[in-house]
Amino acid sequence: MVNILLCFTRAQRDGSWNLHLYAFQRMLPFLFRYDHVNNGRWGTVYLAEMSVLPPEVLREFQEGNFVVKRSNRTFSQVSADQSTEWLNATGKKCGGLVGITRVATTLSRWTLSYNLRTVIASQTTAMMSLTTDDEDDEYTHNECTKSRMEKDDNDEGKIAESLKQHGVFQDGTDTLRNVINSDIATPEIKESLLGAEHHGQVQMEAFVHQRLDAPPNSEQHLSLKAPIRKNDAKTFATLYDVVQPSKARQDPVEVDRNILQRLITAN
Repeated sequence: MVNILLCFTRAQRDGSWNLHLYAFQRMLPFLFRYDHVNNGRWGTVYLAEMSVLPPEVLREFQEGNFVVKRSNRTFSQVSADQSTEWLNATGKKCGGLVGITRVATTLSRWTLSYNLRTVIASQTTAMMSLTTDDEDDEYTHNECTKSRMEKDDNDEGKIAESLKQHGVFQDGTDTLRNVINSDIATPEIKESLLGAEHHGQVQMEAFVHQRLDAPPNSEQHLSLKAPIRKNDAKTFATLYDVVQPSKARQDPVEVDRNILQRLITAN
């Protein structure tokens, strides 16, 4: 899962359309398995629509024009919705919207003059040679420098050495252990965690077959917006679920592992 996330992040930052689709497709089984029903439902629709893009749109996306880039710095692109945060940050800086949102005339004056003020600021910055965004300028991301990569390698080595000293990976059994608190997974939890991608893939394929591929008038067809059955997949958190006996219903109650600390503090 970490590798999928890293691939997706790189696709966004580098503007790689094929890697973006690959990483997103790899995410979908986990979205179904862990009950992210809206993301799973519309994620399949998204991939289906992206597979039939018009040639001119596909060409633009493959050239990296599905993300936003403000400068020639490498590894700096972001998705379109995140790029709006740049504008929000501008409004929150000195001379921005803070403190004037309740005065309609002042707010309108700031909004209507924003484009003109941006042009003036950009031209002034270029005239004073204060920008690094020239066509022939290529800035190296600070995480790609030699010193930063050496530091990251050293930090990773220290973490690995610390884990080895505490015997995290040397218990001599095939049990699945939580690195944070040393919890040991039961066989059911272990199977659920290690088989998450497979179970999610099966559910996703059934979803696509019944709601996207099956003819509308067939018996197998289901509406795209029909409810999706939740899995309630077992994880390490399941170890701390306690079920109270009840004739009417059984409600899971989460164990408060800090109860002793609370009692000592109260005394």
